[in-house]
Amino acid sequence: MINSLINFCSAEIRLKNRSGYQTNSEKPDIVHTHTSKAGILGRLAAKTAKVPIIIHTPHGHVFSGHFGPILSKLFLRIERLFAPLTDLVVALSDGEIQDYKDLNIYSREKLVKIHSGDDIDKFKRGPIRAIEKKRELGLAQNRLVVGFIGWLLPIKGPMHLLKAMKYVWQDYDDTILVFVGKGDLDVELRATALEINANSRVHFFGWRNDIDEIMPLFDIFVLPSLNEGMGRVLVEAMAAGKPIVASNVGGIPDLVQDNNNGLLVPPGDAKALAAGIRQLINDPEKAKMMGQRSRELCHQFSLEAMIGKIDKLYEDLLGSCVLLLASPWEPRVDRSIEAQSAGRKNIFTDRATVIAKKNRSK
Repeated sequence: MINSLINFCSAEIRLKNRSGYQTNSEKPDIVHTHTSKAGILGRLAAKTAKVPIIIHTPHGHVFSGHFGPILSKLFLRIERLFAPLTDLVVALSDGEIQDYKDLNIYSREKLVKIHSGDDIDKFKRGPIRAIEKKRELGLAQNRLVVGFIGWLLPIKGPMHLLKAMKYVWQDYDDTILVFVGKGDLDVELRATALEINANSRVHFFGWRNDIDEIMPLFDIFVLPSLNEGMGRVLVEAMAAGKPIVASNVGGIPDLVQDNNNGLLVPPGDAKALAAGIRQLINDPEKAKMMGQRSRELCHQFSLEAMIGKIDKLYEDLLGSCVLLLASPWEPRVDRSIEAQSAGRKNIFTDRATVIAKKNRSK
């Protein structure tokens, strides 16, 4: 990990020179960075080029659960260091906003919530060829399927799901568990399934390019994460009309409304997870109702909804500048470019605070 960080830093230093040159030549009004590494590079380059407003979308955070305590603290300190360079932070969920406040990284005035969007249309088509797809994957046609899609990593909780299924199989022994994804726990999960004599009921499909064809085959979708920025796979499950059992953690409650389109359970609790799955198996009508509600709610997490909100954010930020400065990057007779940039910076910062407060009231 340390070597990878060193390699990353040396590579970013080289890239920063190019990015700074590009930023200076383009003269952008806004630079919007995404994810932690690109956020470091992009915000440094934007600050160096005196870009008036800098926005950052972390896409969740890595301050807990992803790494050990030392690296987690390092990333936390880095983000605090870059906070003064950042005018607005676009968080994916209420949970993420709360984390930034609790960790004293950003004030509420700098935080705006815009959910990450997904292509929901391809998941709304339903099981066009369910019989053929199940046959292709080796799944029995008449058995209930509990599904997981994502990284097979400790933070995603797949082992908790497998342990939960031991309780489910006590009453519903013909239920199938499907893992779609790969990761460090792949071998351990397979060994555990074999150890508990469940290898015939657990299927591992690895990474697939046909998730939109596999998701409709699930009767229940489960996301047992220990930490989750938002969980875009939940949007896909919702678009496919699936009832959901998920951990009550991070940004998940923004998508899964308890007892509405799914059930929320404490993270890391296999028995509670099993109880949620068994409840839906035992009550097909409730599961069907939740699936219908999921499909109704998914539209607010579409790509179109996300793009519309970001577009509106940019328009609002640029609006005040356009009114006050007809040609903001051209120096006036009595003002230097540096002075104009500083003035525009104040305009944008004030406007960003207003927009953040407006979003907070929604």
